[in-house]
Amino acid sequence: MCPAARWRGAAGRFGLNEDQLSGMTTRQGTSRMPRPFFALALAGALGTLGALGCPEAKRGPSAVPVSPPATFPSRPDPAPPQPAPAPPPTEIELATRAAESAESTGDHATAVELYEKASLISIEAAEQAEIRYRLGLLRSDPENPLRDLEKSQADLHAFLLSPVPHPRAREARVILALLAEMHALQTRSTEIQAELDKLKEEVAALKAKLEEKEKELADIKKVLLQDGKKP
Repeated sequence: MCPAARWRGAAGRFGLNEDQLSGMTTRQGTSRMPRPFFALALAGALGTLGALGCPEAKRGPSAVPVSPPATFPSRPDPAPPQPAPAPPPTEIELATRAAESAESTGDHATAVELYEKASLISIEAAEQAEIRYRLGLLRSDPENPLRDLEKSQADLHAFLLSPVPHPRAREARVILALLAEMHALQTRSTEIQAELDKLKEEVAALKAKLEEKEKELADIKKVLLQDGKKP
């Protein structure tokens, strides 16, 4: 152990620290060395010992150990509230689901029947608009063997007259315009077909008259030939 350590150890046994050592006196009123000179001499001695490699002189007063902070177990987060159970489906919801199922399988007749049933149950404007839109599409579907463009137009008109705004209103207007054009073309086609049928009848009648005239002409020609052979 180096002298500085022995110095501190001896002072510690008497309950003195370095500050007290620097101001230490002998007996009251008398001192072996004036207090300032003693402090300077002690500091110089400690500095010299530190320069010579004494670890005790460099280290200074020992640090007081600090205990780590106490840790407490964290509380678990409370469980989130469970959502309320969904209400049972209404009669209108069951009917529309059944209609959608029939529509997805290609059973157009059953789908139309179920949508019509749902329209009689519902009293909500939004539900009525959705049903009319579905019926308008079903009745205009080319794959529907019971296709009815007039009823389809009536359904889409009722849909557009609904007071509740609907995201498919623009689509319905486009479909309705196309159906109107298609209906006009079909009407014109029917008229043309009727005119063609009438022309066919007239042509057949003219053909019959022509055949009759040709027969009469053949008879006249035959009579003239017979008269020409007479003396």
